[in-house]
Amino acid sequence: MVANERGMTLVEVLASVVIIVLLAMVFMDLFLTSARSNVASEEVVDHTFVAQRQMEDLYEAGQQYAAEDIETVLTKFYGLSLDQSLPEEKIFAKTEGDARVEVTLTPYMPDDETFSDLTDVLTKAVVEVSSTADPDDPFTKIEGLIEWRKAADAE
Repeated sequence: MVANERGMTLVEVLASVVIIVLLAMVFMDLFLTSARSNVASEEVVDHTFVAQRQMEDLYEAGQQYAAEDIETVLTKFYGLSLDQSLPEEKIFAKTEGDARVEVTLTPYMPDDETFSDLTDVLTKAVVEVSSTADPDDPFTKIEGLIEWRKAADAE
């Protein structure tokens, strides 16, 4: 071989191509992982928005109606259906797009007797939003206390 030859040999070209392909594969894997993460994050944000809106609807209903009217209000005005009714718990549900919304209402039970008079107007509300594909695994869960108008004030 001539010592002053300029250019690259076939082995050098192949080594360069292999290195570039390996780097490209690493970056493609990073991009795919990032895209999957973005999709999962978007689902969580969407389901959290649905849960927040449902909790706001409950708060609004509490400002306008008495606790005795809650079943009628939630089914008639907010599109929920009664899934389960026990003496100490009512579970309402609806499907919104690809999300299943479940609202559980239980009476407020204070730890201190000082607040025992609030059991008539306060209800513990739990809003869970899950995928319709897997309703047993909620994406989002929001809890709060809803203050209902007294029956005399609601009219």
